[in-house]
Amino acid sequence: MDYQIASGYLSGTFEFVGALPYLHSIINKKTKPNRATWLIWSLVSVILFCTYYLSGARATLWQPGAAVLFNVVFAFLAFRHSGMSRVGKLDAGCFLGAMLALIAWGLTRNPLIGMTVIVIVAIIGSVPTILKVYENPGSEDRLTWLLWSLAALANLFAVKSWTFAIALYPIEVAVVIPLIFALNLRKKPPKRVACFGNQ
Repeated sequence: MDYQIASGYLSGTFEFVGALPYLHSIINKKTKPNRATWLIWSLVSVILFCTYYLSGARATLWQPGAAVLFNVVFAFLAFRHSGMSRVGKLDAGCFLGAMLALIAWGLTRNPLIGMTVIVIVAIIGSVPTILKVYENPGSEDRLTWLLWSLAALANLFAVKSWTFAIALYPIEVAVVIPLIFALNLRKKPPKRVACFGNQ
């Protein structure tokens, strides 16, 4: 077994193990994921997995494969356990973008076009969660995002062919997931106390 395959297995393992504390956190209502965001990520992850497979990736399929399973589960739990229900223009735009990417992929049958467009949609879909942890650090399970960050970094070592179509997704995940972890790790800013002189 070469190191790329081993890294792919390791990435999938981190992804799987990281989902367990997140599952526990949602069920115990310690984490309230955005309903629309997880639904978007579910759709995006399915399209990404299919496009990635058709692009020729194999060793790096473990992490996105695990993501498909857990994104769908988390989307379901987000709706069931009273997640953040507001659907804004950004979420609606991501839904539209994902559907257009799927249509474009189906019409062109070009994995490169499908991969490029859907990765852009995935980044846009990450924005609500990035803003959430920026405004409210600690609102997401920190252990989960640590393990998912390790999964994203391990997945980089699973890349065998550094072509644009195959490398784009691992790079995007390796940037976005650690960013969410880092923002979520910050201490909550102290509440401002109004002073008579500033009123």
